[in-house]
Amino acid sequence: MSRLPIVLATALSAAVTLAPPAASAQPAALPASRFHPRYATLAAARGARPDSVRLAELFALDWERTMVESPETATALGYPGQNARWSDQSFAAIRRRRAEARDPMTVLETIDRAALSPSRQLDYDLFRRNVETALASQRFPEELFAISQRWGSQYLPDVIEQMPTATVGDYENLLARLDSVPVVVAQTIALLDSGRAVGVTPPRVTLRDVPKQAEALSTGEPMASPFTAPFKAMPASIPAATQARLRARAATAMTGRVFPAFRRLHAYLAGTYVPRGRASLAMRDLPNGAAW
Repeated sequence: MSRLPIVLATALSAAVTLAPPAASAQPAALPASRFHPRYATLAAARGARPDSVRLAELFALDWERTMVESPETATALGYPGQNARWSDQSFAAIRRRRAEARDPMTVLETIDRAALSPSRQLDYDLFRRNVETALASQRFPEELFAISQRWGSQYLPDVIEQMPTATVGDYENLLARLDSVPVVVAQTIALLDSGRAVGVTPPRVTLRDVPKQAEALSTGEPMASPFTAPFKAMPASIPAATQARLRARAATAMTGRVFPAFRRLHAYLAGTYVPRGRASLAMRDLPNGAAW
């Protein structure tokens, strides 16, 4: 079995208890405890199947959870079925992930490491270390660093660029993501504002160019935006009339949803977040910074 799941499997575990966001930042969340019962069932199967089999099942389950919780990662790796969604960074989803973060460890604790082969023991050890690291990081509110010059909502076009574009269904997925950009931006602003309120922000100097990044995505010709690059050269297998319909929908999404969302983000960054960012550079100046 590939060890790639071991590297990424706990990427979404770290979270923090936060104040509720504004209603506009609340998308339709994933079903509550979608994966939690499956971890519980796997833990309860102790003795019913060899531990090596259950360890493989744990890896598969945790990999599936990672792909569902992080659709952007799924897109980058070619994992199917997640291309119409963005990660849910609402406060409710963050709290749910935090509450469920120990689920993999609950299963690991029912697996007898000594009963595994040497290679499986290594898999077990690496996976357990990732889970322990993710659990330990929960005391640090990493989600509040929702944007920087190198990551954040302004990099959503990079995900769009990675999406498949072979069928009409692929383009419908693209349109679904364009339509939901305002939710992503609203969640970003909610997280940033929560962090600002408690003194958890990046150093102000590192944010200098971030408002310009958002502004660049807030205006212009809709079909010249990096968000709509996949619509410029569509497959010949898609009828011309269908191509025209899809392009028109993309243009409407840009003017009615994407551009306004990034105008709001730019206004917040330029007028509120960056001017009030912390002047210091050291992590130790953050709340609980010495431990962080």
